[in-house]
Amino acid sequence: MKELQGRVIHKTEGRSVLVLTVPGPTFIGVGSVNWICGHCSYLLAQTMMPGQLDNLVIKCFSCGAFNDIRRRYERSWLRAIRFKLTQRQNP
Repeated sequence: MKELQGRVIHKTEGRSVLVLTVPGPTFIGVGSVNWICGHCSYLLAQTMMPGQLDNLVIKCFSCGAFNDIRRRYERSWLRAIRFKLTQRQNP
């Protein structure tokens, strides 16, 4: 299981912000990525697939920090898929 930290930000203008109002992870998926708070390491989203939380800001229930969920993992995942497809086309 890969664990990624959200990047703590202070300005959220123009962004979609999800505010956690109950304890526990906001999302529970079937993927291989856990997102944790960049300030306090609180679990924000559990077992997510790449791209499911694309460009979302999550306000941590525990500390109140705004966590920017970026595509750094998703991009590397897409590169790996493209590489595998290229290998299949050119044996």
